[in-house]
Amino acid sequence: MAVGRLHVTLHWLGVYDHVPEELLHRAMDAGGRVEMEPFGVGFDRVGSFEGPEPGGLALTGTQELKSLRLLQRTLGSAMKAAGMGQFVRSRFNPHVSLLYDSPPVPRVPISTIRWQVEELVLIDSHVGKTKHVEVGRWPLRSRQMNFSDW
Repeated sequence: MAVGRLHVTLHWLGVYDHVPEELLHRAMDAGGRVEMEPFGVGFDRVGSFEGPEPGGLALTGTQELKSLRLLQRTLGSAMKAAGMGQFVRSRFNPHVSLLYDSPPVPRVPISTIRWQVEELVLIDSHVGKTKHVEVGRWPLRSRQMNFSDW
């Protein structure tokens, strides 16, 4: 996976040849409703997903993903308010896909990979074409004012 395409999917809106304009407008509305402070995440496991079709390779975590789960729920609430409730995922397994086509690999602990989450980005992913198009971007902002904000 190219570094510029690494991401965590919070909610999935489906596969389209052309994303419907109404869906884009609602998604942009939802993104603009999210209010949350920047936060850190940490992924401390690597391996395949289990299930009916195991395979691929992903970073997953156990301890440092509470704020990421909160962002996913916050965005879900914003999506419901924007009339997109049908797309809100009730289950969320935070992960970063590294490879899609690989034989199953057991999950193993690794040294924690951490970074600061500072923005929410709406991406139009052209599935199977290794192409991501940025549609919207919203910075996460601290609610506490700094002296420089006066």
